[in-house]
Amino acid sequence: MRIKKLLYRALEDADVVRVREIIEDDNNQSGLEEEAMDLVPVVCSYLTKETREALPHVTRSCEDVLAALARLGSPKEVLMAQMEQMDSFQHPSQVVSMLPSLATVLTRVKVSNMSVSWTWALGTVGCHLQTVATPANLGLEGAERLSLEQTQEARECQQLCEACVAMSEPLVAIIERDSEEEEEGDNRHRRTVMINFLLSVLRHLSTLPQHHQTDPRGTLVHP
Repeated sequence: MRIKKLLYRALEDADVVRVREIIEDDNNQSGLEEEAMDLVPVVCSYLTKETREALPHVTRSCEDVLAALARLGSPKEVLMAQMEQMDSFQHPSQVVSMLPSLATVLTRVKVSNMSVSWTWALGTVGCHLQTVATPANLGLEGAERLSLEQTQEARECQQLCEACVAMSEPLVAIIERDSEEEEEGDNRHRRTVMINFLLSVLRHLSTLPQHHQTDPRGTLVHP
């Protein structure tokens, strides 16, 4: 519990320098590994929309801690802790902060039944994709659509979709690697899970900026 107390005190003080010292100290690596499951909820409690807006450096520091826990901790235990926190997230920015470390954990889980962990994790992320607000710009063109594509809703949706795609890249690499084997085994199920997840992302891409461009003279080009 020593690492938990150190991180809690540093995050409470918004001391990102101290947080980095804690996670980079060689003497703390075994503690981070052992306490990873308990540390995830502590760190996630600071991934609020208010913290991101007022103290973005603290949010980035929390993401660094989550990345370290994903590398060091038991993948099964860290995944359980991440999914528990993901279920409680109320804002897309919280999910965006979690996805890089989630990708790391999903590449480390047991290979023989990796698709089971992927189904659980990507299904949970998919629930946030289904509920994220999207700009009401379908059926509009030109300046009307452009104005709605610059709203806060559109930016949050775009950030979530970009984070989902970035998270998918190392997972797709695993699928490609194992596709070369004669007996794919669990890899067939991973491919199906990944295809379904990427298709769920595509639904939101249709609402995101596609037409806000200018000609060589700098004039807005209407679709």
